[in-house]
Amino acid sequence: MKKRIITTVIFLAALVLVSCIMVQVNHSGRVSSNGKRLGEALKQVNKTEITWDEVVPFEWDTMYCFTPYTSKEAMVQTVGFDSRFLQAGEYDDMVNLVFVKDQEVVAAVYGHGADLGYQLSAGEKIKKGDGTKFAVEKKGQEIYFSEKEVADRLKR
Repeated sequence: MKKRIITTVIFLAALVLVSCIMVQVNHSGRVSSNGKRLGEALKQVNKTEITWDEVVPFEWDTMYCFTPYTSKEAMVQTVGFDSRFLQAGEYDDMVNLVFVKDQEVVAAVYGHGADLGYQLSAGEKIKKGDGTKFAVEKKGQEIYFSEKEVADRLKR
């Protein structure tokens, strides 16, 4: 009888552990998939001006755009929670975007602009629906997205 109870407890503990692992794997896959979907959507842009609401192909509340060399600690402070998807930028031309929905990372993009096919110049935090406009400029194989207000000031 005692052996049966111990076996049952071990089985249930293993079942809970496997379930937790599967949830984590599924979440990681979704974050990665959303990042790839975003990249594809950005490469399809054929306008000279966009808002993120127009192109982001998944649900989100806030986009964070971190500059190169931003520490993970600073990112955690900005976002308001820790996540394994927050990575400190290590090079000058890094694109480091984190999309959050209901205090959960739903997409993360981290890589060299040349490898991703796009570069981004924006403020640190953009809320969905805030109407922030971005100028779009294609240069060779890369697309540059610049927050419109900043891009307009640079042209003057």
